[in-house]
Amino acid sequence: MSGSTATADWNAGAANLLLETLRVNGVMDAVISPGSRSTPLVLAASQCLSTTVILDERVAGFYALGKARQRGACALICTSGTAGAHYYPAVIEASQTRTPLVVLTADRPPELQDCGAPQTIRQDGLFGSHVRYARTIPTPESASSLQSASNIALRALSHAFGSPPGPVHLNVPYRKPLWSPGATSPITIEAGRIHRRTPEGAPSGLHPVAAALAQSERPVVYVGPHSPSGAGSAALELGRTLSIPVLTELAPLTHDVGHLELLLRSPAVREHLSPDLLLHVGHAPIGRQVLHWMQDLTATRIGLDPDGWTHSPSGPFELLWTGDVTGALRHLAANSRPKSQAWVGYWKHATSIVSAALEGTPEVLDERFVAATISSVRSELHIASSMPIRDVAAFGRPKRPTYSRGANGIDGTISTALGLGVTSVLLGDLALRHDIGGLAAAVELGAEMDIFCVDNSGGGIFHMLPITKHADVFERFFATPQSVDLSRLAMGAGAETIIVDSPSALREVVHSKPSGVRVVIIRVDRTGSVASRSETSLRVVQALEEEGAAWRR
Repeated sequence: MSGSTATADWNAGAANLLLETLRVNGVMDAVISPGSRSTPLVLAASQCLSTTVILDERVAGFYALGKARQRGACALICTSGTAGAHYYPAVIEASQTRTPLVVLTADRPPELQDCGAPQTIRQDGLFGSHVRYARTIPTPESASSLQSASNIALRALSHAFGSPPGPVHLNVPYRKPLWSPGATSPITIEAGRIHRRTPEGAPSGLHPVAAALAQSERPVVYVGPHSPSGAGSAALELGRTLSIPVLTELAPLTHDVGHLELLLRSPAVREHLSPDLLLHVGHAPIGRQVLHWMQDLTATRIGLDPDGWTHSPSGPFELLWTGDVTGALRHLAANSRPKSQAWVGYWKHATSIVSAALEGTPEVLDERFVAATISSVRSELHIASSMPIRDVAAFGRPKRPTYSRGANGIDGTISTALGLGVTSVLLGDLALRHDIGGLAAAVELGAEMDIFCVDNSGGGIFHMLPITKHADVFERFFATPQSVDLSRLAMGAGAETIIVDSPSALREVVHSKPSGVRVVIIRVDRTGSVASRSETSLRVVQALEEEGAAWRR
């Protein structure tokens, strides 16, 4: 066996062992961006995983994020140099949302480091504190190097699926020749497995939570974004069993309390529906009004989180319970006494007033109407951060919304939705500009997807901030109106383009189905949308104030 053949064989053996270890531990998908140094990884992945090829690493990262959220985990594979750096935004979002990503960056061997070799940078520690675990695997050259690689892979997976779960980074150096015909591992090592612990029996340590719930007369449960799997339905079970209001901003139609951002604008609601106990599940609130309401509460605050994370910028928790949140909520539902029906009745009545007030709003093609119309029809909707998610939370009632509220960025919106497999996306013109690569990938992968783009000529969210009064700089530096023709941009990517300029035209598109990728450009007036939100909020508050006596304690 020649030296070059031996190198290719060790490369093949190490890569096959690594990818097989991922497979037997539940990682079924790999997203690959083309490159040379990653050849052994690509060949191994093609043999044992479901693979998707995406040219742009930034798009690939967000696509893998969506795929991991849909399927439980995903691998990312790229070549050496700056390629892996383009994964950074997606890795941060995965970290913040506890999403298992296994990032595999191919690298040059040690002898090519720090000597000016092409496409060679320092890749170890590339993602800093945003990964749960990071190691450079030994360059394949012996049985001991493969055994070490196997151990490192298992440890990485234990962190990826651990507490908290999240992204891990394995930097994988290879020597040339990267591959040769018939290359095969010189030795056989069986892929190792990790044992994932699952909660068993009743959650422990719940007594302080149960005691606080028993003593409370006016408890509420807040279910925030990115709550643990099953926590939403378990919270509903608790609420309906014990007559406790369950508050959530992106509530599906099964919830009794909705439009929370509008509801809490009413002074009467804030005064007369003030709880004495807040059970907080999931991330921090989306809406500013909800956050301010939480800040003003004098209630006891209890957080429930599987990993002990404190998503409470509104104020500290008096108690943070760590464990199986879904099991804890169900245990509380089965072992606690019901509260007064009147308490949850006040919240239901207040919600009905908000719904009635919204039904009376005029049909105008503004951002409020767009969010309400699309979210009421499309059962699966991926919503961009910034104003779209706030408008859906305030004015819509989506059935199965998805979003990225870890770092709250608008980048990668289309790519994430593509990985999630959803068929409808709601975003703004700036978010579309941020992910043109995702649009191109959706077309290339043959997706059937509607991308509803609210074109308000810039960043509407900045109208909510005091800087809007600084007229000399506001438009140029904050609203940043774009001169790009979005319809031509979309057509250049190969997508069908539809221009919507009326409420009836929007309804017609929303009730039709895409046969490919459609970019639906909805042109609205930014300042008009700001005024519409204000007028609608005022109408809701007036209706609540008039009916305030209906929920007085």
